[in-house]
Amino acid sequence: MEKLSPADAFVISEDIGWSDIGAWEALKEALQETADKNVTQGKVLLTDTKDSLVYNYTGQLIATIDLDDMLVVNTDDVVLVCKKSSVGKIKSLVESLSGTENEHLT
Repeated sequence: MEKLSPADAFVISEDIGWSDIGAWEALKEALQETADKNVTQGKVLLTDTKDSLVYNYTGQLIATIDLDDMLVVNTDDVVLVCKKSSVGKIKSLVESLSGTENEHLT
């Protein structure tokens, strides 16, 4: 959108709400959740887990027990586990990888 010419743009006034879907917590809010307020993707088994987002991009099983208000993301490169309230710290964590053996993850 930043490079869109104003001549090619139209503005429509509408109150549709806003969610920063770029954030993991916003993704959880946007996706269908279970009765325990969990959102899952991939091969996941939850036991006594609530209000959590567990996203698995691999074929390996993620099993959780007694988690509450957590974010678990499993990719081929990294496993991230944090409280949903700590999502804002992910950016600084990724930045701290610069100049390390894990710089390729930035």
